[in-house]
Amino acid sequence: MIQMMRTAPIRVLIVEDDALIAEDLKRRLIMAGHTVCGIASNGEEALNMAVRLRPKLVLMDIHLNGEMDGIEAAGRIRRRIRVPLVYLTAHADDETLGRAKDTEPVGYVVKPFTQCQLHSAIEMAICTHRREVRMEESRRHLAWTLRFGHRNAPGSASAGPPENELAIPASASWGRSKA
Repeated sequence: MIQMMRTAPIRVLIVEDDALIAEDLKRRLIMAGHTVCGIASNGEEALNMAVRLRPKLVLMDIHLNGEMDGIEAAGRIRRRIRVPLVYLTAHADDETLGRAKDTEPVGYVVKPFTQCQLHSAIEMAICTHRREVRMEESRRHLAWTLRFGHRNAPGSASAGPPENELAIPASASWGRSKA
């Protein structure tokens, strides 16, 4: 067995309506050291689980049972929580790919896939997501600095907005990735 380097174990939500595929995927993830926080078999269940469980990654099949397909579920999830999403699907036609791109996934893996392909997709997804988080934090920091000036920038001795100005929420953190 090839030893694969990875950043760190992560919590993964699997969205797959085929129970055998979902269990195989769960087994592969656990073997790779990750934690599967849940398995959803339809879009509505995926949305509810993602909001409740706050996974660090969602692996999403596109064609799901029920009224909501994986692409619609992914879009709804991404509007509610900030989580990287990788599609795992047997469908690679232009129409499906075009719809999927609108949800800004960080990966798209065509079934069947190898353990190495799955591992690579997960690693790239986490790396891309962390970079996006850092870029957004840098943009917020720049906006703060431009608005309030350097001496009022977060981390400075006199940090804080001038009187009668709106403050950036305390939950904002510059230079630290939460991915």
